[in-house]
Amino acid sequence: MLLALAASLTWLDPATLIPGQRGVCITEWSGGQRREIPITVLGLMDASAPERTAVLIRLDDPELAGMGVPAGMSGSPVMIDGTLLGAV
Repeated sequence: MLLALAASLTWLDPATLIPGQRGVCITEWSGGQRREIPITVLGLMDASAPERTAVLIRLDDPELAGMGVPAGMSGSPVMIDGTLLGAV
């Protein structure tokens, strides 16, 4: 069932991104609270695998300033204009 859901999603092509573009990272915070953390696209770089691109983003949340990505956020989806870009 999850595979069928994933196959039906529209994915954003990283090649279409522009530095400065804004989006959200959707994650679960303390107490099971859903939280949308604003993000800004900083740029693109080649990833370790062929034909892959890494997207560099900044988490724009004062609570996270200077921390980087907190433990447990890996796999949190990143959306831009309602379209899935990928995961943290």
